[in-house]
Amino acid sequence: MFSGARKRWTHARMAAALASAALLAASGNAGAATTTGTLAVAARVGGYCVFSTWPFGPGNYALNFGAYTPASGNRDATSTIGVRCTNGVPFQIALSGGGSGSVANRQMTSATVPTEKLAYQLYTDAARTIVWGDGTGSTAVATGTGGGFLALRSFTVYGRVPDSTSNQSAAPLNNYQDAVTIVVTY
Repeated sequence: MFSGARKRWTHARMAAALASAALLAASGNAGAATTTGTLAVAARVGGYCVFSTWPFGPGNYALNFGAYTPASGNRDATSTIGVRCTNGVPFQIALSGGGSGSVANRQMTSATVPTEKLAYQLYTDAARTIVWGDGTGSTAVATGTGGGFLALRSFTVYGRVPDSTSNQSAAPLNNYQDAVTIVVTY
């Protein structure tokens, strides 16, 4: 009987050892099978350009010729356009023809009725020889490359009210104005 009990005890011990081994094998090998794949990661830094003045204000610009006195010579004025663009982004700045719709024939209009016109022109250079327009005809656009958000790129607009015969006959004591659209392409 002692030998039968010993056999049972040995069998029970073997069964427990086998169960432990199976449990260890199952837990150790349950996640051992693997497979691999690829996650494609990509990004693109979007280019941007914004009109801006220092420090980071909106781009609202004005060119004021002041008082033009007929027959006293051309009336010149300047203004500055500020642009901030993504670093390395090339851009160009075009100026529309304003209310006249013609870059070659820009005109300010009086606030009075009947409407009076006062001719003027915008240029890219201080000598006022290169008309700043949209790049068509003989007009030019300003170009630059972005330097990042903190790098303001400034462009001077050179304006002139010519002392022409038609401007000399403009109605006095009127306020003349126009709105030119600035277009930055990048």
